[in-house]
Amino acid sequence: MTTEWISVEFDGGRLYARVHDGEDPVIADLQAEIAEGEAAETALERMLAPHLENARGVPVICAGLGDPAAAVPVPAAPPLQTESRVAAGGRMDLRLLPGLRQSEPPDLTSGAEIRVAGLLAEQPGFDGVLCLPGPRTLWIHVSAGEIVSFRATLTGELAGLLETRSSLSPALAGTEWNAALFTATLRDVMSRPQGVAQGLAGLAAAHALGSTKPGEARARLYGMLVGIDMSAARPYWLGQRVAVLGDDRLADAYHAALDGEGAFPERLDGQAMAEAGFRAARAAMGTH
Repeated sequence: MTTEWISVEFDGGRLYARVHDGEDPVIADLQAEIAEGEAAETALERMLAPHLENARGVPVICAGLGDPAAAVPVPAAPPLQTESRVAAGGRMDLRLLPGLRQSEPPDLTSGAEIRVAGLLAEQPGFDGVLCLPGPRTLWIHVSAGEIVSFRATLTGELAGLLETRSSLSPALAGTEWNAALFTATLRDVMSRPQGVAQGLAGLAAAHALGSTKPGEARARLYGMLVGIDMSAARPYWLGQRVAVLGDDRLADAYHAALDGEGAFPERLDGQAMAEAGFRAARAAMGTH
């Protein structure tokens, strides 16, 4: 099998790549962390090296690695073209797709736009709001084939930090999940978001006192964090067609939260949307 082209997403400090052969199926799924102080391009070359042996000018289309200064202002269609740059000693034809920028309130996308491009390739008439959970959860308003506006929150990053690097970490060990408690906590927080800081402190105390069961602390944590995000994002999802793009526990939580609030969200495969977006970019660049 020959490496024909490669798609790369950057999200939360990690690179995710899919290597395609001439017939377009995926022949390898790769991922790597960017080490502290390491340039993203260096990490990219390191990850892809086994698939670039004896290669010349392999198109490598990247989402999330573009220069913020090159971000396209909204409203705009997801950008699918960029200049070609030779890298890795001529083995890579590097294409860094630009993100999108918003002046008021100030915000940037960094890779999520490729999934929106995939959705629009699959559903050109989509009109509504997309929720893309991740280290930076994005709420994106899409209409007439363009991204009209968006807002980002650090819900996923905050959850990760609290789970691994805080006084709450011992309470959040394990993988258990209490769905009913998540929903109850979310509804309480959406009606009284000012109590979140106290609620988080209470999780650590309840664990120390031995008064929590497995799965309860994690469900309450996500209920609080998703709840304050849902409250702030209400103008985006209320009364709109809503779709959640994602495949992990955080996406599950957002889908359940939106469903519980009567938003009737669609659930879309984030990886499939990304691949559809990369194929659209490949076609737009004429690299096929």
